[in-house]
Amino acid sequence: MSRHAIKALVGAGLAALSLGLATPAHAETKIGALDQFGQIKPWCQMAMSKGPRAVASTWLVSATPDNAMDPWSWKCHWTFLTQNVDYNAACKWAYHNNAAYGRPSNRSWAWSWDCYR
Repeated sequence: MSRHAIKALVGAGLAALSLGLATPAHAETKIGALDQFGQIKPWCQMAMSKGPRAVASTWLVSATPDNAMDPWSWKCHWTFLTQNVDYNAACKWAYHNNAAYGRPSNRSWAWSWDCYR
């Protein structure tokens, strides 16, 4: 194989590699945290104040994970009532952005949620 052919193949390979590393036009952007007292508990208070199972005193609502090692185990609590946390809805509500969604940065830690758009 000639030197020019090798250079052409290497150049084509590098060009293909750089295309794969380019940032897509739809890259996600972190818009903020989804933490226990800043966003999750207030979302729980709002969520548990609506609907047929609405609670009377939202100041008693809490938000805790059932398992510290499981980010998907968050629950809203009010005495004996519980409700799963909807992470996407919590992000949309907390950041007033209908395109927002939640994603944990560590699949083994409950306090690793962030919101993105």
